Amino acid sequence: MKKVLVVIVILIGVVIMLGLFFTPSSPPPAASESTAAQQARVAKKLERLAFIRNLQTEDLIGELECHEGGADMTVTPIFLLEKPFESKQSIASVAYAYCFGDGDEYSVLTLIDARSGTKRIGEFSPASGGLKMD
Repeated sequence: MKKVLVVIVILIGVVIMLGLFFTPSSPPPAASESTAAQQARVAKKLERLAFIRNLQTEDLIGELECHEGGADMTVTPIFLLEKPFESKQSIASVAYAYCFGDGDEYSVLTLIDARSGTKRIGEFSPASGGLKMD
């Protein structure tokens, strides 16, 4: 009986030691990739925010309001009259990506005239082919 207990205790000790020895000291690669991807998304969002703030400082756009399923961006006369369509498309694309990330194609960014505050003058959605001006 004593020999059986000693053998069991030794086996338990060996199992514990093996468990300690083979326990990974770093997270699995998938977890670290996930963290790296998350950090990259945060960095990209901050970069987009800095771009948007710069546009607001230059008085090209006003408020950008992101909400579930859509977003609203007020645009100024400078945006409407002085920017070529390609620049408007790029600005709308960055604002859309800031609100919805890169994976959402079906939400809509609505462009609102800053002079009226309510008049819809266009929209941007990757699913509908990009920027459409009214």
